[in-house]
Amino acid sequence: MKQRIAGLQAQISQFDQTLADSKAVLRNFQDNIRLRKERASLTAIDNEIDQLDEDSARKAYRKFETEYNEQRRRQSELQAEVGLLPSPVYNPTLMSLPLIQQAKLGGEIETLKKDHEDKQEELNSEYKDIDEKYRRELINVKVSFLSLPHRMFRGITDRNLFAPQTAEMSNQDLEKLQKALDG
Repeated sequence: MKQRIAGLQAQISQFDQTLADSKAVLRNFQDNIRLRKERASLTAIDNEIDQLDEDSARKAYRKFETEYNEQRRRQSELQAEVGLLPSPVYNPTLMSLPLIQQAKLGGEIETLKKDHEDKQEELNSEYKDIDEKYRRELINVKVSFLSLPHRMFRGITDRNLFAPQTAEMSNQDLEKLQKALDG
């Protein structure tokens, strides 16, 4: 009987352990279900906030654009009154350009001006006196061709046959030099 009681007590404790494990698994499932519901709720709230932000941003932009255009018109009128401008220059078409587009175009213009200044500076520094350098090189090539020793023409009975080929080669070299200097 004691053995049977001990066996039953062991079974009861095993059942208690199984029951505790089952409750832990059940709590885990419930926690996961609650977590999924909370995540879905959070996503819905985030979407609602984003929508509200977009709506308020659109309203604020429209209000700013309206006020900006009105102030620009007033500024033009005041400048015309003071005599800074001959007449009001309010142009609804120009003023209707979005501010972002105006800023973008202004930035592009500034970039192009800076590029132009850089290229002009490069032209003034690296290619300074390039025409004079080209002329000197052309003269050097022609002089060196004309001063070729006569012994280079030994074995050639007609010197005029050789000269056009050399002249053509020197002209090609001059063209390459000119392209390098221009490029």
